Parts: sequence; structure tokens; C-alpha cells
Amino acid sequence: MVVPFFTARRRKRLLDQPLAATGEAALQQHVALYRRLPSACKDKLRDIARVLVAEKNWEGCGPMQGKLTDDMKLVIAAQAGVLLLGLGLDPLRDDLYPNLDTVLVYPSAFTSTAPRSVATIGNLPVMSEGFANLGEAWNQGSGGGPVILSWADALRGSLDIAGGHNVVLHEFAHKLDMLDGSVNGTPLLDSREQVDQWKNVLTGSYIQLSRSAALGLPTVLDPYGATNPGEFFAVATEAFFQRPSELRAADSPLYDTLKGYFKQDPAAWEPV
Repeated sequence: MVVPFFTARRRKRLLDQPLAATGEAALQQHVALYRRLPSACKDKLRDIARVLVAEKNWEGCGPMQGKLTDDMKLVIAAQAGVLLLGLGLDPLRDDLYPNLDTVLVYPSAFTSTAPRSVATIGNLPVMSEGFANLGEAWNQGSGGGPVILSWADALRGSLDIAGGHNVVLHEFAHKLDMLDGSVNGTPLLDSREQVDQWKNVLTGSYIQLSRSAALGLPTVLDPYGATNPGEFFAVATEAFFQRPSELRAADSPLYDTLKGYFKQDPAAWEPV
């Protein structure tokens, strides 16, 4: 979706200004994926992140109220922006996460209002990561809905690629999944052939993860992905960007299918 003319003009004014030195330092120090990217991708990611910081409503919650800095927002936005780098979006002209209106940030794990993994609050479907929560993504269809994050865990996942867990990638993968209004582990795809490949490959990988999780076997994917297809896509997205070589070695059809969707090849990026 193309943004209105005046929004595009406002973005151009924003992006024509150099990023503050503290912002670049925050990206270099706190976003390991940023350091791995080719230079051209870094430029685009900076632009995407700056637009997300400027145009989404950001709120610090609880003890974080009044303490959420622009650099903290940039660290979160850059991780979310990694998912968009290959999707053909122009940071000057295209709507970025059109189903996201607000990012709520707590200092650490927060108490979820949804006691189940997939729940409803009123009539609003919610993807919830548990009762003591690190992140949530709310689905209000085309009308948007917030992402809620623990800053401590957003920073931890941003710094530690080897750990394979990244709550920002996880929750924003849910937002991509929700763009068609449903939460089923299948984002908007380009063609019927891609849909067929997606269903065949991800269904097989989901079944395999479910079996391995039931048997307590070690897996590259977090066993939490066996909860349901929506969680599987979010967990697979984490592994695709955080542990790409391991995922490719363990399940090359899954890696190649995600590569076809995100149009990125993280296994080929420079090591941190």
C-alpha cells in the first residue's frame, strides 16, 4: 500500500537528515543483525527503522513510562525492519506494518492479559507467548493492533544471535502473518505455487517439530513452535535470521521456503 503524498514528503524530509551519532552507535552496539548486513541493506534498514520510530505510537509502560528513548525505539524498529528488507517495500513510499499502530514497551517480562497461547480479549484474537510474557502481538484485522514487548528481552535477543531467540522478530512475524486478518502461519504470498510450496513444506516441518518436541529431542527450532502453525512461523522466522546456517543444515526445504518468502539469505551474511 502506497502512503499519501504528504506522508511521503514528510518521510523524505526525515530521511534527508543524517541519523544522529547516538542512533548509529546504538545500531552498531546493540543490533547484531545490523552488523551482519551488506552495506546497501544497512542503508535501507536505517531508513525503515527511522520511519517506524517516527510513524508508530511508542509508549513506555509501567516503570518504563517516560524512559523509552529514541535509541531504544531504534533498536527495536531495526530488528522489526530486518523482516521487511527483501519484501520490495520502499521506505519513502510504502506503508510499513500497516496493521501496527502502537508499540508498548515494558522494562522486563510483564503479566499477560491473555492466559492462553491463542486467546481472545473481547472479540479480538491475540497471539500470546504465555502468562508471564515477553511479547504479544494483537490482531485487529486491517485496523491494526499493538505489539507489546519486554525491553530486557528485546535487547537480549538483539545482542545474542547464537541463542536463537528474538522476541522482536517473533512478534513482528506474527504481524506479517496477520496482514490477511487471520493467524494461521501463512503470510501474504506472491503466487498459488508459493502457497502450495508453503503449505507442503511448513506442514511437514511443523509435524516433525511436534514429534521431536513430544519425544524431547533437540531441535534447531524452539519446541514452542509446535504449539500451533502461527507460532511455528514465528519460531521459524527467529531461527531463519538468528541461526540460518544451522536451520539450513537441519531442514533445507524449510530454509529455502522462508528464503523465498523473505527474499533474503541470512546464511550468506557476514558473521558477527
